[in-house]
Amino acid sequence: MSSVATMEYDLAFTCSECGKVATRVRVLESGEVPETQDPFWSSLTSDSRRICIEIDGFASWTSRTTGSPQEILRHWIAEDFLALRDEDETKVANRCFECEKWYCSDHTPWERIVYGAPAYDYYFARVCPRGHESTVER
Repeated sequence: MSSVATMEYDLAFTCSECGKVATRVRVLESGEVPETQDPFWSSLTSDSRRICIEIDGFASWTSRTTGSPQEILRHWIAEDFLALRDEDETKVANRCFECEKWYCSDHTPWERIVYGAPAYDYYFARVCPRGHESTVER
């Protein structure tokens, strides 16, 4: 059973524990601004088509993109999460690949792990509700 709710080019992958959106991916047309973006930055970045990725408890960003929405979202629509992880592991940070489930930040909080010196060397780690550990490089 799919954990994705689809509304045209707005995909929401929900937490398998509570149903909260764990990851949201959408294509924004020129002029569209994500609700999570600061008004100043949105005025600078709303002049082109962008993909918007919002990962609960972890990150949110937009990137300029070209191509049709179907092409831009092809791996997401096909639920090819391994291909997305190969592109950028941050995109699927809230997915446990061992459980094959999505989790929100309430069920898999992220911890910033600082190592070495200076303190800007770090990565993020989490443990899913089933005990599977994962890390994401910054």
